Amino acid sequence: MSVQGRIVWHDLMTRDVEKARRFYGELFAWRIKEEGHWNLIYGAEGDEHFGAVMPLDAGQPAPPHWVPYIAVQDLDAAVAAIPAAGGKLHTGKLPAGKTGTFVIAADPQGAAFTAWQYTGSDPKPEGDTPPKPGQFCWDELLTSDPAAAEAFYRKVFGFGVDRMSMPGMDYTILLRDAKRADGKPRQAAGMMKLPPGVPHPFWLSYVAVADCDASMEKARRLGATLPMPAIDLPGIGRFTTVLDPSMAAIGILGPNP
Repeated sequence: MSVQGRIVWHDLMTRDVEKARRFYGELFAWRIKEEGHWNLIYGAEGDEHFGAVMPLDAGQPAPPHWVPYIAVQDLDAAVAAIPAAGGKLHTGKLPAGKTGTFVIAADPQGAAFTAWQYTGSDPKPEGDTPPKPGQFCWDELLTSDPAAAEAFYRKVFGFGVDRMSMPGMDYTILLRDAKRADGKPRQAAGMMKLPPGVPHPFWLSYVAVADCDASMEKARRLGATLPMPAIDLPGIGRFTTVLDPSMAAIGILGPNP
């Protein structure tokens, strides 16, 4: 099965790694272990890591943020396609041990992402069961220009699109060239217009929780800011956005009440 367009990893870029470890460890029951240059994220159980907490250098102007890793079959092709489609390469190709190679980039509207190619073992097989609490469950691009962003991600990652009706907004689903067990195309991520008052385009990653409201209250006690109320989408879940103590945005998604 092709991994093209699959979001396979998430990094938190932050100026206070220890504070982030305490906050996310409490909020999601993550175990964040220092291993070499990495602070790897593990779930409450098991030995599979699925993200990392990384330090932002003092000289970097970017605010703390989460970055999704989008898999490609051919990183050289992606490196050529990103600037050709109007994006920006922030790095050259970088190795991640024997696992893979990646580049850090931004789309034409400035949202940061990483293009990743596996060079070692194959990624974990995909299933169709809902993510467990504490696992990443969705990614969403909030952009100032949805039409231009759609054109960019189509060119770089080969995404197809579908439209979804949501209250008060147009929502786009980015589709991969891969099929679910039921024959439907696999969804890669969502995309929507940047809400008023949000200062810049960015990728928002969501973590599954058992209870959205309880997680909101826990996040507040741990020093987070809650910029919006929880929203119910029938058949999808109850969700909101949390700004961690460093003001990095993370989404939470729980079942409908």
